[in-house]
Amino acid sequence: MTVDNRFRPVMAQHSDEELHRVMRQRRDYVPEALTACVQELRERGISEAELEALEAEGRAHEAAADALAELPLESREKQLYFLFSFLMFTPLVAFFYRKYAEKGEERRSWESITMVLLGVLFYLALYGVLQRFGWQIW
Repeated sequence: MTVDNRFRPVMAQHSDEELHRVMRQRRDYVPEALTACVQELRERGISEAELEALEAEGRAHEAAADALAELPLESREKQLYFLFSFLMFTPLVAFFYRKYAEKGEERRSWESITMVLLGVLFYLALYGVLQRFGWQIW
């Protein structure tokens, strides 16, 4: 069964290795592109066993990416972000968020921002309390 879609000509131009990469990195492609990839591989004579192995490898790759995305920050990192948040507020927050996000570590990226913001709020509240009781900080 062949279904025509807009990705068929694109997949036909790919090498076998590129098609295998598409199957391994399924998350990066829309379902129509994956369908076109499977059809192209079948036309090139790939066996059903090889196709199933590629799909299994793709599912394993997705599971590994999901696990990586859910890794939490270590408590030492959380403490550092919190304690030194007054040093890291603006440009460094973006740097740390991007550092984790580029590696696919979504949870860590958001936790780094959260800890820095909590630290800033803590220091602002501490400053307010100290001012309330008449302590001069600077």
